[in-house]
Amino acid sequence: MQYGNMISMNEFFDDCKSFASLFSDCLDLFDCIGERMITLEKENSTYRQIILQMKHLYTEEVTRLRSDLQEIKQQAILFPNLHMDESLHLFHVWDFTTKTFEHTSRTLLNNSWKANVDLTNKIKLYEKDIGRLKKELSESSNTRNDERETIERELGKKCKDNEEKITQLRLELAVLENENQTLQKSSKASEQELQSKVKNLLQINSLNSLNINSLKQQIENTLDYSCVESTSKASKEAILLQEMIKSANEFREEFSRLLEESKENTMTLEKRVEHLTRENVDLQGSVKNTLRLYSLLVRASKGFSFDNVKTNALE
Repeated sequence: MQYGNMISMNEFFDDCKSFASLFSDCLDLFDCIGERMITLEKENSTYRQIILQMKHLYTEEVTRLRSDLQEIKQQAILFPNLHMDESLHLFHVWDFTTKTFEHTSRTLLNNSWKANVDLTNKIKLYEKDIGRLKKELSESSNTRNDERETIERELGKKCKDNEEKITQLRLELAVLENENQTLQKSSKASEQELQSKVKNLLQINSLNSLNINSLKQQIENTLDYSCVESTSKASKEAILLQEMIKSANEFREEFSRLLEESKENTMTLEKRVEHLTRENVDLQGSVKNTLRLYSLLVRASKGFSFDNVKTNALE
């Protein structure tokens, strides 16, 4: 479940990153379009100034040329014999110059005007594109808001589920700790009981050894001091001695068996305690990791704000 929550959070953060990247790209596009519009407006203003200047110069030159032509015509009328050929030649030169200048000026003005019109049309197209992009951005923002609300609801639900699971894990941890304490107490009690049994068996063994030694000594003394006693009594004592030796051997075997069983029980209890200790450590680590992931999840859901991204994008 933790892995599933991590995958969901990674998908959520990937969506947030792609959404932020989309807003960043839109802002960069708006900046480029704004810079281009400013450049186009400057060029448009420059073209207009050039057109006005050329129109002003064209008007002045045409007026001056026409006045010069009129003056030449009047001089030709007033003084028909005064350098007639030169006056006609000058008149034709000025007439050709005037027409050429007028044609050139009109061509430049028309070209400038067409460039100005094309520039204005491009600006209008850019404005339409900006309007379309703003509309798409608004629609995308609304869609992202809906997705954000859905993700926030899912995130809240998962946080609630995680809290319930954490509570359940804490209860299970408390139960396991109680069981561990109970097992430790029972292990200590069993160990103490086993030690007391071993101690008692050792005392009994030492007493039996003393009795056997004493009996041997008595037999030796009896053999030393009364060699004339009956064979039956010696046989009985020998039989009794054999029975005592047999009981001592049985006691040793029983003691060895109990000692082996106590060792096996002690090793089993130690393995059980070690296994429970490892389970307790693993469970504590799992609970700590779950709490850490939950705190990171809460901080991430509180720290990331879509309103700031939306405000920056609209600006």
